[in-house]
Amino acid sequence: MISVTFPKYVDDAQIKYAVIVARRNGKWLFCRHSQRTTLECPGGHREAGETPLETAHRELYEETGAVAYELTEVGPYQVTRFGGGSSCGMLYKAEIDATEALPQGSEIAETVELDALPDNWTYPEIQPCLLKRTCPDCADVRTYRHCTAAYVMDRQGVVYRDEDACAMDQLNFSFGLVKDGKVTGSHWRSIEAYKTYVALHPHILPVLSVGGWGAGGFSEAASTPERRTRFVESTMALLEEHGFLGLDIDWEYPGSSVAEIASSPDDKENFTLLMQALRDGLDALAAKDGKHRLLACALGASASLVGNIECEKIGRIADQINLMTYDMYRSRFCGHHTALLPSANAEYMSAAQAVADYSAAGIPAEKIMLGCAMYARVFAHDGQCMPPLFASSPSIGNETMPYFRIKADPALTFAMDDTAKAAYAYDNCRFLTFDTPSSITCKLDYVKNNRLMGLMCWEYGEDDQGELLRAMQGDV
Repeated sequence: MISVTFPKYVDDAQIKYAVIVARRNGKWLFCRHSQRTTLECPGGHREAGETPLETAHRELYEETGAVAYELTEVGPYQVTRFGGGSSCGMLYKAEIDATEALPQGSEIAETVELDALPDNWTYPEIQPCLLKRTCPDCADVRTYRHCTAAYVMDRQGVVYRDEDACAMDQLNFSFGLVKDGKVTGSHWRSIEAYKTYVALHPHILPVLSVGGWGAGGFSEAASTPERRTRFVESTMALLEEHGFLGLDIDWEYPGSSVAEIASSPDDKENFTLLMQALRDGLDALAAKDGKHRLLACALGASASLVGNIECEKIGRIADQINLMTYDMYRSRFCGHHTALLPSANAEYMSAAQAVADYSAAGIPAEKIMLGCAMYARVFAHDGQCMPPLFASSPSIGNETMPYFRIKADPALTFAMDDTAKAAYAYDNCRFLTFDTPSSITCKLDYVKNNRLMGLMCWEYGEDDQGELLRAMQGDV
């Protein structure tokens, strides 16, 4: 799993590469290495004593033969290989007016001019991102690699299917809990099955999720430097003990006691301080073994929660934001709980609105994972309005049903709200709101069109055939 980000500032000593997005004769100019059949942008390693600009000039000549050109700095970029290392480079763009033969001994077999961008990239998870950064209005960037992640709940008997592995980049083991200020997994029942599965499928990033709905202890643990140190040290020990290469903090609602847990007006700042302490702890582990570890947090979709978080700071510290765009329902109302867009009815929450709210507050769009629901919220209705979408209900929304049971229920009629891009089902007394392959396909299109990081879901065990996972991946 690879992430490409564009920090505003990178220390000069961290810049190891220069990459140039080049054009000549009104066309894109790419290189083919003598030992490859794929194409790449000119660029390469920074040599000792060179500035990044000097590297760019040298590489542009060595790989394209350019002798007359205009070279412009775009800015730094960072490539993070979770479970591995990270590296930084400087990105440039060049308009080439004249070239000569490639220098003697060049590793480049040929340069290629193209009207459209290629499909056969050497670095398909990196180069399209650099192209898009250099030319944000370019509609030609066709290659897009989104991340697919699933939460899995710790419980006896959870079944991990080998067939599902190809549809997942990341699997979040849920949950570690905060006890006496320390993060613990002493209550776990299925950790060994989880570890066996990710060992069999090493492309899946193993991530520990800490917290969850109603899991307290965060406000207290984040409240002082000493308590934060206790929290971080216990977390790092647990990660190392079980081989996790990522950490997901599911405090979910800093500054709020909505889940009947302790909160404080200081949570807003303390959440940032806790996340920074965790970032420092993960970086210290990476310094020991060279493995960069992902830092994520799960955030509620309600606009009222955005103000409880220092979004711009969290957006810089975290690698990934798991936006819980589910459970967005109204009590006693047959509406959607995981709608992508606002519906014809004046419902107050949608995934697109949540993305807009957090992005405006400073969370980078490229770090946002949009949430999918592998379960339904179930509401009763009196059968007077059919279909019962937007009908009143006596239910408060606390009843749920897993997707595999929804599919198997012969009494249900399935439907789609094309305005909200949200699926639902009903019979003469029940209304169910949930995700289907069709609604997830709409979410995936939204993720691609808005360059989000990807899709995540709650919860793996509720889709026993992998149907929704395949839709999240794009295989429908």
